[in-house]
Amino acid sequence: MVVSPNISARTFRNTNFKESVWFYRNTGTAQVPNFTFLKRNFLQEDMIEVGDNAVPAFIDSDGDGDQDMFISTYIGPDLASSVYFYENIGTPFNASFKLITTDFINLSFSNLFNIKIQYADINGDGTFDFVFTGTGPQNGQTSLLFIPNLSTTQLNFSGQTIQSANFEIDQTENILLTDVDLDGIQDLLVGKSNGAVQYWKNNGPAGQFNYSLQTDSFLGLGISTDRQSPSLTAGDLDADGRSDLVLGNQRGELAIYGDFRAQNQNIAAITDIVYNPITEKYYSKNLGGRSWPTIINLFNSDKPALVVGNTLGGVLVLKNEASQVLPENPVVDLYPNPLENTETLFIKADRNMTVQFYTALGQTLSESHFVPANQEYPVLLTGLSPGIYLARFTYNGKTLGKRFIIN
Repeated sequence: MVVSPNISARTFRNTNFKESVWFYRNTGTAQVPNFTFLKRNFLQEDMIEVGDNAVPAFIDSDGDGDQDMFISTYIGPDLASSVYFYENIGTPFNASFKLITTDFINLSFSNLFNIKIQYADINGDGTFDFVFTGTGPQNGQTSLLFIPNLSTTQLNFSGQTIQSANFEIDQTENILLTDVDLDGIQDLLVGKSNGAVQYWKNNGPAGQFNYSLQTDSFLGLGISTDRQSPSLTAGDLDADGRSDLVLGNQRGELAIYGDFRAQNQNIAAITDIVYNPITEKYYSKNLGGRSWPTIINLFNSDKPALVVGNTLGGVLVLKNEASQVLPENPVVDLYPNPLENTETLFIKADRNMTVQFYTALGQTLSESHFVPANQEYPVLLTGLSPGIYLARFTYNGKTLGKRFIIN
């Protein structure tokens, strides 16, 4: 006999959704049953199950060239959120995840709940920091927080503490850090409880948090009873060199807004994205209740996948059927080359990379910068003397050097 609770949402903070399918074995007969309790997590023990509100994020945490997975939870048995860390023990072509810890960097000691995570360079130092929103148990205040990462090639939080980005939201709302205006500083897109999407520009400078509201209805997404607290992620889904925006709603459905930085803000949403092999059509699908999508290249392909966490505590992977495996050797263009020292150098690569600049003698000129796949990445190298310089790219644990000339 299998028994599950008759509740569709959390009724108490200490409700344990992680162990919510109870299994009783019939040790009697069909005519005279005798049920003996065996376990509380039937089937759940064999899958990714963090309870509820699973919010995934990915980064190469150990510098081995593949993407490791992190999943934040709403609350744990000690009434605090934690982050599950799954190491990718597979390859860049075929991910395979192994649970390492249910409390990454002991985040539960902060006593925050309702944690939602992402990785972004929030402080402008060229590294991907551990960024999250969390709610304080005493005041119920939900804030944008981060822990600085000290390494450009992996995660290193040694000696670092939780810092505030001086931005608050309601408990159910969601934040995406992304450079909306491409000025090199991370802005905020906020999925509001009333269904709207706000755009807050960070006026900088890099490393500072000077946010000003630009619009209450980004992409025309204003107040709507059809959405509440939409979640957001951004990336180039179709390898056209322009970033797309993905929204998740409270029904577990996704909507894609192509080229969201275009001047035309009346972009039609694509919602029929899940393929049904029986009807041979694409349709909109409930992916497990309220959802949190993220874009990540799990298959070393030219078009990334969507990984979607949901309110049920699990995650799903949506692979792009039109994707092709990337060639072994990356394609990286630097232009114009040669260039004047007043010009902007552009980089375009066929996969996500980091880049760092050096003189011909090996002297470091810059911090590492993240270069997103298939997009023009501008670099302003002012004040450099004429000569030959080197751009050193890092990807999947490998390196590639490209020379360029300044006249």
